[in-house]
Amino acid sequence: MSAYGSVSAYDPERPSEALSANADDWMRGPPISLEETSAVALQTLDRPLVEVELRGGRFFMESKHLGHQYYHMYLYRAKALRPVIKQRILDLKSDFSLIQERILNLTSHTDVYVIGTIVKNMAHRPSVLDEYKATNMILQVSIKQNFISNDDQLFLEDETGRVKLSGCTLSSSDFLTGLVVGVFGKIAADGSFEVKRIVVPGMPLQPPVSGLTSCRSFVAFLSDLGFGDPNSNPLRNQVLADYLNGHLGSAQELKFLSKIVRAILVGNVTYREEEKADVQVASKSCLKKTAQTEKLHLQTTLAELDEWLFALSSTLDVDVMPGPNDPSNYSFPQRPLHPCFFPTATKNPTLHLVTNPHEVTIDGLSLLGHSGQPFEDALRCMLFRDAEAAEAEFLQKTLEWRHMAPTAPDTLSSFPFASGDPFVIDRCPHVYFMGCCNKFQTKLLRGAEGQRVRLLAVPSFRVTKTIVLMDLGTLECYPIRLDIS
Repeated sequence: MSAYGSVSAYDPERPSEALSANADDWMRGPPISLEETSAVALQTLDRPLVEVELRGGRFFMESKHLGHQYYHMYLYRAKALRPVIKQRILDLKSDFSLIQERILNLTSHTDVYVIGTIVKNMAHRPSVLDEYKATNMILQVSIKQNFISNDDQLFLEDETGRVKLSGCTLSSSDFLTGLVVGVFGKIAADGSFEVKRIVVPGMPLQPPVSGLTSCRSFVAFLSDLGFGDPNSNPLRNQVLADYLNGHLGSAQELKFLSKIVRAILVGNVTYREEEKADVQVASKSCLKKTAQTEKLHLQTTLAELDEWLFALSSTLDVDVMPGPNDPSNYSFPQRPLHPCFFPTATKNPTLHLVTNPHEVTIDGLSLLGHSGQPFEDALRCMLFRDAEAAEAEFLQKTLEWRHMAPTAPDTLSSFPFASGDPFVIDRCPHVYFMGCCNKFQTKLLRGAEGQRVRLLAVPSFRVTKTIVLMDLGTLECYPIRLDIS
């Protein structure tokens, strides 16, 4: 048995299955270096040409000035989605005159629609003051994994005021702070607004696909490579590069691999050990020593990643998105990883260091996604109908809400944009993806106005050893498992 183990490969005759093949049938002799791998792949793979447009400009922070208030983001979000909800109400054949423009003017006389932003009051939400306990000692406070409780309350807010929401059909665990919705009802005897119906913005219109080539082509989605993980097999990522570069496989496999036109690395290209859940107290000197050790480890990790990215991008266009474990800013959206981290790989014009979230158009198909932070934050604040398919459900809900990260900037840290909210989804993507997931999930979502969206939860490669290939023509997804056990 080769040290590479086996690769679960896509079979054109059986596209829905992952077939296990022994790597000894594909390889002879010892593993070669990444430089040799790139040279061989460069000579053998002839990839299709596609038109690509990077569209993530709105996710770049306008400036590093943090003095703005978050009020501007909420105001822009409401202004952007209010006309959409008004049109949805009109489409429901409701009397347009029944829309009350101001929460402050609500009365108990008649049922009306009112549009505003949901505010969820969570009793278990941690306070930032609890994280600061002393000047000479640092206390790492244990944060609850779930903020939901039976005491949570929903409010609807606009520029004029706030009203508590009530009603037997209303469950606080189904909603998040930051959602712009329309509610139908009237003021009850206790002063709350008794909700009888809720209207969400719904999926936006989808631009038509133009310029799609007749040649079959694929995009590879990879997430959580975890470079620097001390518990991982060092050959794991090298096998992945060899596979995508076309160094592994039979002639039929190489023909298939040559159809991959782009690889998108969806966050967490580096590994960071999770903090312990219990409360820990550490002195400043201890923390300084730990920081120095982590810095040296990160330098080694980035050098290894630089070499790997150089090999991969030598034959393939690669988009690298940062994730929560990567050396980028903490607040959402995340800036691209700095080019100085990859002095060798950035010599390739095919390496693209992009933002998180990321949007790209390939042959007219719009791909939009993020590295999973909005989902992880939503898990703490709401319940999902099917825990096994929570990732796909979250992607669908955020499309219907027309917002990628509703809890930003409330419980999800976000940069205070002064001139808008970059997370508003104003046009429907053809592919909507999310990285750093526990397992592969996908769903083809069809909208009422002809929208057709591939929802894709990209699994952690570090955990599942799985990447995903998506056919740009059919939007079908194929998980590929590389086993090097």
